Amino acid sequence: GFQDEVEEWDIPVLEYLRDVMAVDLDPQDSEKGFRLKFHFAENPYFTNSLLSKEYHAGESNYYTCETSLKEIRGCKIDWKAGKDVTVEKVKQKGGRNAGKKKNQKRSE
Repeated sequence: GFQDEVEEWDIPVLEYLRDVMAVDLDPQDSEKGFRLKFHFAENPYFTNSLLSKEYHAGESNYYTCETSLKEIRGCKIDWKAGKDVTVEKVKQKGGRNAGKKKNQKRSE
């Protein structure tokens, strides 16, 4: 499953996850891809109650019956001040900004 996709800093946020739904991007053609809808309870991290991620399908391989992904698109997350778990606070050493914290985006 998804345990390989979940980062350590995601775990506290996922405690507020209430439901996950999958829907086809095009109800007339399921081969075009799907959207995952993540329903969240009110939480201290972001204001969205619904987050989504779209998986757009590319070409299908007739011989292997596999479909490639053309694009993955996530929604905008409205993080509450200081609660973005994808940003790590790093303390700077030395220099004129010593002791100040700086935001640094985590790599995924």
